[in-house]
Amino acid sequence: MEVIWVLENVKRDKLFYSKLQLTLLVASVSLWRKYHPEHYTVIYCDNLTYDTLSKLKILHLWHSVRKLDYPDDIDREIFWSGCKTKIISETNQPLLLVDHDFLIRKNIDKHLNTNVLYSYDEFESNWYPPVWDPYAKQVPFERVVDRAANVSLFYLPDPEFARKYGKKVLENHRILTKILKKLPPSKKWEISANHMRVSEH
Repeated sequence: MEVIWVLENVKRDKLFYSKLQLTLLVASVSLWRKYHPEHYTVIYCDNLTYDTLSKLKILHLWHSVRKLDYPDDIDREIFWSGCKTKIISETNQPLLLVDHDFLIRKNIDKHLNTNVLYSYDEFESNWYPPVWDPYAKQVPFERVVDRAANVSLFYLPDPEFARKYGKKVLENHRILTKILKKLPPSKKWEISANHMRVSEH
């Protein structure tokens, strides 16, 4: 199993590398390795992020550093998790993905079994377009419950399920990217990726 961080500066803006952002990133991986010394840690990043972390001499905090492979047919400024989802869609092993600002406080190995694990449930209706929205209706999936998974911590023990999940989310991203190009400016804010897919499989 690999424990993965993904950091992409989509807008290529150096303000992205704030002191807070970088401090949280260092704290996240450092705390993880403190409480899980046997885990293999990986960071995926774009070229600008790689150069920034290299200059700060902190790349050694991960066991492996890998360059991101972009899903070019997805609007990543909107679907900023697209690179992470692409990694999930191609995995051949169990994965645990950690957001750069997720701070662990204890060892959780006993919870890493055969079940999908994520941070907590959120009300879907607080974050996503309503079911009656004409643009949301163009995405081919049924909303089963008013629930979405917060995946700041996301454990996927079954590679087959992970690939199925990742490919379906990427498909949704591609559909929504095409819809986005046709939307009036007042509607663009409503386009969002969904993590309800975890609950529906």
